[in-house]
Amino acid sequence: MSEYRSTSLKDFLESKTVKIKPVNTFAESVDAFRSSDIRGRHERDKMKMSPLLIRSVMLSAALCVFFYCAYLLIADVRSDREQQKAYEALLPKNSAVPASKKLNEPGRMPTLLEMLAAGGDVGEYIDPEPEIEEDYHQAFLRALQINPDVIGYVVVTGTKIRYPILLGEDNSFYLTHNLYKQKSSAGSIFADYTLSRNYSENYNVLMFGHCMKNGTMFRGIKLWYDNYINRAAVAESMQIKVYTKEGIYVYKPFSAYRTNEMFYMKTSFADLNDYKNFLDKIYSRSVLKKNIQYNASEAKICTLVTCTNVPSNPEERYVLHGILQQFIPYE
Repeated sequence: MSEYRSTSLKDFLESKTVKIKPVNTFAESVDAFRSSDIRGRHERDKMKMSPLLIRSVMLSAALCVFFYCAYLLIADVRSDREQQKAYEALLPKNSAVPASKKLNEPGRMPTLLEMLAAGGDVGEYIDPEPEIEEDYHQAFLRALQINPDVIGYVVVTGTKIRYPILLGEDNSFYLTHNLYKQKSSAGSIFADYTLSRNYSENYNVLMFGHCMKNGTMFRGIKLWYDNYINRAAVAESMQIKVYTKEGIYVYKPFSAYRTNEMFYMKTSFADLNDYKNFLDKIYSRSVLKKNIQYNASEAKICTLVTCTNVPSNPEERYVLHGILQQFIPYE
């Protein structure tokens, strides 16, 4: 008879129980963590920072441009001041001849009440104590010692124009160089390179100068021309004087206008009739409407040219012609 082994219920259940191993979720997540997970998030963060980085770079670039432009502006102003002082240093400090009154820069037009109160006598000049006019012949000689390209010294009464006239080998060099042949944004007053160095041989002494906003060079032409109320009255007493080796050439205003054409640049003429046609043309363009009698066989003129500084018309120029009235030789 086979032996029967009885099994208790407890033993049976224990033999059938499935033992479950505990799971550590945190540990497994750490084990599954890869460097690519970190790299991907870093790249996403970098993409989020890109607009801020771009703005920072753009701001830095803008500041660099601003400070560079400010440096150039300050350098130009300083250069212009030094150049103006150099021109003033040419002038002797003592003379007994009263200086011409200086024209105000056009500003606010007087009101009707102001004109009525003044009886129509509205002041248009700066009229302090009488100034002393320098000996411009001496200034010419000093400038000539500095630079042999000097052919004259121009003075326009009623304005601040009083500068040596340079004659170079072209019309480019003295546009950007001063009396000392140094680079300068103001340049020089210079004559057309086609002119003769013997001043008396020229029929149209054509000269150019920048219209500087600080009031220097040929800015005085603009200030006078744009003063519509008093322009004609000032022209009556205005003189254009050119001091040379031989003497003083004294011109009076003959014609003035604005133009973007270049007919005024003619300095040589085929014959007397060609010259007469030229004089007739520039005279007809004038805004001065002066009745001036002239004879082409005897007339000689000077022409002063500067920019109008109109952005929409960069080729436009102020042109002032003077007709010779007198030559005063030195004693």
